[in-house]
Amino acid sequence: YDFEKIIGPMEYILENTNFKKYREYTQLDIEGKITYIKKYWELDNIKNEASNELFKEFYKRVEYADRNFGYLSKDGWFTDRGKIYIIYGNPLEIKKEFTSDGEYEIWIYKNNKQFIFHNRYGPYILIDTN
Repeated sequence: YDFEKIIGPMEYILENTNFKKYREYTQLDIEGKITYIKKYWELDNIKNEASNELFKEFYKRVEYADRNFGYLSKDGWFTDRGKIYIIYGNPLEIKKEFTSDGEYEIWIYKNNKQFIFHNRYGPYILIDTN
């Protein structure tokens, strides 16, 4: 795995679970963050299949976000759509709407959780969530 690829997206997981861990992580250098990631996901423990599967899914989501949501020099994981995709995964449905204000994408997840993205001049920006 290219651990440098997931240094940034790892913050999404930590900021939503434990602010203390998030603060510790953000103060580490690159090597420290890579070590932290390996410990967090227990990648050295081959017996922990559940953690390894979760890590594989997380890594796949980051790769998908980078391939599909990047804009100019901004990596896909750093965009609004990339962040939502990494945290929530593939939406059940995506609706697209076009108006004089621009393009809209509405991502729908189970329990009718929705994220609305607006694209007027380039990147899609998250404008609403429920």
